[in-house]
Amino acid sequence: MCIKQVGRTLHVCGKTEKREEDGEGSYSHRVQEFRREFLLPEGVNPEALSCSLAEGKLFIQTPKTQQSEKPDRLLTIDGSQADEMRERLGIVGSSPIW
Repeated sequence: MCIKQVGRTLHVCGKTEKREEDGEGSYSHRVQEFRREFLLPEGVNPEALSCSLAEGKLFIQTPKTQQSEKPDRLLTIDGSQADEMRERLGIVGSSPIW
């Protein structure tokens, strides 16, 4: 199994081969391959990835990055056209409409 990280994308691929003999000189050979790509979600640190394999399952883990929860905020619009629009709408100063 191989796991390769390219930016925020994980490429996972693997291959299994199984050969069975029937005891009479003939055999069967089975090969399975897979490839998957995963895009890491926002808010995780791609540099802190860890992988483990347990009970036939692949686990890929990374801690979330610390994101500060900032409250909503109003943005001011600068420029002469913004002032003209406020005057037309009767808005005093930079008060929001809602």
